[in-house]
Amino acid sequence: MICLHPEVHELWSKGYCAFNYIYTKTSNGNESEVTLQFRWMPQTKKRFGQEMDIHDTGSGSDWQQLIAELNVFHDQGSPPPAPCEGALRHLTKSGEPVLSGHLIHIHMPTDETKRFKEVIDIQWACILFTALSGAAGSPELLSMKSDDKARQ
Repeated sequence: MICLHPEVHELWSKGYCAFNYIYTKTSNGNESEVTLQFRWMPQTKKRFGQEMDIHDTGSGSDWQQLIAELNVFHDQGSPPPAPCEGALRHLTKSGEPVLSGHLIHIHMPTDETKRFKEVIDIQWACILFTALSGAAGSPELLSMKSDDKARQ
């Protein structure tokens, strides 16, 4: 289990940030250290439910625009999304924002590491999908209602 500061939890639950599994190091037979990487997620145009032609042959395809948005995000050093700027400054000793790529080391019983990795991998995939589809920060796009027009 991960214990998150309430502000971090809120940002994580909206898909603004995620944790990527890096590796597990077993220190002895009973305890291991799991390393995760904190990542700010890109804020892209809302494309939830939109078909995209990766060969860019269809009319209205904005595949190249998505690539351009992701390139800008990476060129800028994977910054926190605008709604998060300044929100987490008090969580670091230096007062600087939490940076993408920050490593987090979690100690846990060795027999829990496999399940923990699986859960982290699932949340990483879900949040990555959320960010790439443009749904980060838009909980209305994550509705599970079958009559929701955003899902049709």
